[in-house]
Amino acid sequence: MDDVPRRRNDSDGDLDLPRAGGKRTHRGSSDDDPDVARRKNEDTRRRGANHPTNDSDQDVARSNHKKGGMMGGGSGGLTSVTQLRRELDEKRRQESDLDKLASQYKNATAVFREKGTGKRIDKSKEFQEKAEKAEKRRQKEEKYNKWGKGLKQAELTAAAVADTLHESNKPLARYNDDEELEAMRKEEIRSEDPMAEYFARKKKKQTGDKPDRPTYRGPTPAPNRFNLMPGYRWDGLDRSNGFEKKFYEKQSNNEALKDEFYKWSVGDM
Repeated sequence: MDDVPRRRNDSDGDLDLPRAGGKRTHRGSSDDDPDVARRKNEDTRRRGANHPTNDSDQDVARSNHKKGGMMGGGSGGLTSVTQLRRELDEKRRQESDLDKLASQYKNATAVFREKGTGKRIDKSKEFQEKAEKAEKRRQKEEKYNKWGKGLKQAELTAAAVADTLHESNKPLARYNDDEELEAMRKEEIRSEDPMAEYFARKKKKQTGDKPDRPTYRGPTPAPNRFNLMPGYRWDGLDRSNGFEKKFYEKQSNNEALKDEFYKWSVGDM
């Protein structure tokens, strides 16, 4: 009896059978629990209240479509004459208000204000002040330029320009009967004229009683770079270090050398 092998129970053999889908079923799942089913129903009703169904969405869209209007502003669909007239009157009134606003602000000027204080800025006054400042600046610069160049030099330049214009208007040929030429000849003082001294004194009186500054009347002095005449007290003795004399000698030598080089360069021609 001990040699007879023991048989395995059926339950042990069931463990070796494959499970369908690898899933194990249990009794008394959550689907059979009434509390769990009640909670699911409550969640479903709550979601339905928060999110309306497609039918309710279509109804809302349909109602909105009925209430919508045309692109021109009128109501769509069948409209009574009274309502249509009321809509047209309202449209005309709005257009009239827009036309009034446009005509009111058509020629209005722009208002400019300060950034910090908000004070109104008058542009016309600002432009006028800028123009006045520019004119004052121009007059000031003109005055300083005139003073910087010299008043006497400016007068001499103006006189030279006027004389040049006057000479340019004269005829090319001048004859002895020319009155201006005859007056210029009469005013000229000649050294050989015995009345020269008398005419010199007369001309000096005519120029004015203002005494002239004394000038040098001695022998001709040596030339200098600035063409300055010596003082009226100069005795004619050269007390310089000889720089002016060397300067003019160097210039003369350069001119002579340049002339000699030019003659040498064109000698073969």
